[in-house]
Amino acid sequence: MTLSVWKFSATVGGGALTGCALWLNAAHVAAAEGWASPLVAAGIVVTICAAATPPLGERAAQDGQWLKAICLAVFFVLAVSFSLTASITRSGGHRDAAAASAESGAEKTRLAREAYQTAQETRAAECATGRGPKCRDAETALSESRKALQAASPIMAADPAAERIAGALGISEAAVARYSPMALPFALELGGLVFLAIGLSPRRREKPAAPAPVITHDNIISDVATPAPAEPAIVPATSFAPVAEDPADDVADSIRSFAGRHLVRRRGEKMQSKAVYDAYLKHCDETDQHAENNTVFGRGMGALGWNKKSGRVVQYLDIALRVQRPTLVAVDGVARA
Repeated sequence: MTLSVWKFSATVGGGALTGCALWLNAAHVAAAEGWASPLVAAGIVVTICAAATPPLGERAAQDGQWLKAICLAVFFVLAVSFSLTASITRSGGHRDAAAASAESGAEKTRLAREAYQTAQETRAAECATGRGPKCRDAETALSESRKALQAASPIMAADPAAERIAGALGISEAAVARYSPMALPFALELGGLVFLAIGLSPRRREKPAAPAPVITHDNIISDVATPAPAEPAIVPATSFAPVAEDPADDVADSIRSFAGRHLVRRRGEKMQSKAVYDAYLKHCDETDQHAENNTVFGRGMGALGWNKKSGRVVQYLDIALRVQRPTLVAVDGVARA
């Protein structure tokens, strides 16, 4: 059994995506419970089993085990819900923490600006009548406020990426911040499960080949001899044009005699190539002729004008086996077979 390159690639890609989702889920549970918690092991096992559920459910459905397939589908929905919730919470928590840190920094900068403005107003009021002790204290406070403002970070958007995406799509920043953390978990879960479902899906079962047609007197058709191949055109000796070779000239005598004796053309009728080749082998055995292999036989049939249709089952088109009529021999004046 050969392993398809596409199935192998899908299995590797699905395993990688599922591994990333598994890592996110385990880190999310471990952040709250610790790596030694049994919940971490449960999350890992659930994610792995969820990834294996689609091919198992497909196999059960093909075998007609519908109860097992339904149970696997229910488990799949529950497992994917847990995995998605854990991944979204983990991804969204990181973004929320970054947004909260940016908002905190912006609030500190705003407070530093307000303190600097207040210190400026106080110094102006105290130093208006002269540079006394209160004026010097106000100048010291203003200097400290200026240093605090210089050390503060510049005010930036809490989520610059969300601001850019919202501007490009024409939606609110709140909607972008709400739904963008779901993109990566959905991609990991959906991609991993679909890739593994393709890579690990069971092979299609081929339908059994139809039995060879039974020749009876009810389907006797007229004995139409296989048309002989056209003779190659004779080119005059004075002409230098090359003579085209007829492919039928290279057909083995056993194939040619079999086609002329046993095959007739019937529009719309089909025969499996195996059944035709088996009839050819029987003809060679009866006539004591050398039997060619299946490949050479197929080429010879094509050269004689018999068309094939490829698919799961290779078939010859517009073909039927000639019914051999018994030879009558006169015995004592009576024709006998």
